[in-house]
Amino acid sequence: MDVLIVLIWLALWAMSIAGLWMIFVKAGRQGWESLLPLYNLFVLFQILYGEGTKAFLLLIPFYNIYIAIRLWVDLARYFGKSAGFAVGLLLMSPVFLLILGLDKGTSAPSRPNPAPPTAPSTLYVSIQFGTLAGAAFPITANGATIGRDPSCMICLPANTPGVSRQHCRVTLSGSSLTLTDLNSSNGTFFRGTRLSPYVPTTLNRGDTFALGGSGNILQVI
Repeated sequence: MDVLIVLIWLALWAMSIAGLWMIFVKAGRQGWESLLPLYNLFVLFQILYGEGTKAFLLLIPFYNIYIAIRLWVDLARYFGKSAGFAVGLLLMSPVFLLILGLDKGTSAPSRPNPAPPTAPSTLYVSIQFGTLAGAAFPITANGATIGRDPSCMICLPANTPGVSRQHCRVTLSGSSLTLTDLNSSNGTFFRGTRLSPYVPTTLNRGDTFALGGSGNILQVI
């Protein structure tokens, strides 16, 4: 049984690679580019959207699900296939990649590429320190409290130095966030200045702020 599973997996892998190779060639790329993990994603985004760096959107939690679905839909559209074919790519990608590659009536379009997916409008607060470094939390209309208390939406480890149980709160305000210190013991710092308790300060995408000192950095992304 284990041997059968391995054989099935190898067959599906071979179908995916063969299909992707032929798709790349049809799009004017080199077939060998489909063999390189990660780089083949970069090339695929470049084929579909004209900008390979859009592949980095797949690193954004939750939003990457939308990007993955959008990728298969746009691949089907790029070669003039129907929405049903896009569903096939999504559910049985090895089979439908091979079908797309073998279809002699399919070629790269002369029409403009689909518009690339844009960066998400949702704002996230990303932790830049400690064991949770890299974690990102979407901020909804309800906002989020940051601190060591388990009730906080963004709950930091209990041993995080300089952070109060309920340290500060971020609230969605239009297309930006407001940051409010909750009278924390060691303060909330923005652009090197300690914020006054309960006085909201506007944050924009890319801004960073610190909890209780320069080491506990968070960023709006």
